[in-house]
Parts: sequence; structure tokens; C-alpha cells
Amino acid sequence: MLRQTIIASLMGMSLTGCISLLPSSGELPPRLALNAGAPSQATSVPVQDGYLVLVDPDAAAVLNTFSVAIATGPYQYEYLADAEWTDRVPILLRRFLEQRFENDGVFAAVGDRTEFPLGGHALYTDIRAFHLDRTGGDTVARVAYGARLMNEKGKVLGTRVFSGSAAPNGSSREEAARALNDAARQASDETVAWVRELVE
Repeated sequence: MLRQTIIASLMGMSLTGCISLLPSSGELPPRLALNAGAPSQATSVPVQDGYLVLVDPDAAAVLNTFSVAIATGPYQYEYLADAEWTDRVPILLRRFLEQRFENDGVFAAVGDRTEFPLGGHALYTDIRAFHLDRTGGDTVARVAYGARLMNEKGKVLGTRVFSGSAAPNGSSREEAARALNDAARQASDETVAWVRELVE
């Protein structure tokens, strides 16, 4: 009986020790997100009865991260301190584009390859920029990606590079996220309009 009591006490101490090592919520870095916004108008009959597959974007390792990248010089990047995205940048951008296409209503459905493993129109992207740019003195948020749209038969319908930029109103992490969100909206507005023209 005494032995069982000692073991139980030690286990309790061990669990208490483990719990005390976990950081409190105030010690975790803030998580930043993109906001695709609400639909601009009531959803109408889609241009395409089919669906659009958004393939996870390609990205160099410097941007394939949870961190907020900052270009500080030619071929040189740093990361914003004490802040992270809610997901890796390629997944963040893919979900952002998915919501933007859903808001526009071009297709009857939009998703990734886990939802639509076969067929459908497919949009492939590769991220060229998703960072704060401090190489020119003033800080500018830049988002750019190449895009390739293919139809359900694998035919390339078009390729194009989209970009957007915005200036943060201050140096806070919230302003950095807002400026990158604005830049992403500029690029995605053009992307949605371009895809709509190709499939009409």
C-alpha cells in the first residue's frame, strides 16, 4: 500500500513538472492570418458548372515557412520577430485564393486535390514574393506569383504572373499583415478576373 502511494505521488509530481514546462498563452508568438473578405455580391449562376482545383503553390524554402519574411538586401532575407502566420505561406495563399474564387462564384465549387482528386480545371501557382521589402528604404509589402490554368483535359489555357503591393502604416506586426493582405487581394482580384475570361 505504501509503495502504491509513493508511485502515485511520483507520477503526480512528474505530470505537474511537465505541465509547468508548457508556455502560457502570453509567451506564444501572435498568429497572423489573411482575410479574403466577404462576397461582393449575391452568388449568381456560376460561369462553369464544374469545379476549380487550387494546387498547393510552389515556393522557395525562404518563403515556405510560418515566418513573415523581410527582404533586407539583394538576395538577403530576415524574419519578423515575435510573429508567425497561421500556416505555411503556400497553404495560406492557396486557402486565400480558394476563398476569393468562392466569393466571386466563377465555378460551382472550389477546392484542393484532397477534395477533387481527379478532373476539373486546375490552377497551378509558384510564389515569387510574399514578404516585406525594405531594400529601397521605405517598407513595402509585396506579393507575386506565377499562374498556369489547365482545363479538365490537361490543356494549358493560359499563363501569367500576378503581383500586388501595399505600404504598411507603421511598423507593427498587425500593419505588416494588413499590408500583405492588401497586396494579396490586388493580385487575387486580377487572378479571378483572368480565370473568368479564360473559362467564359
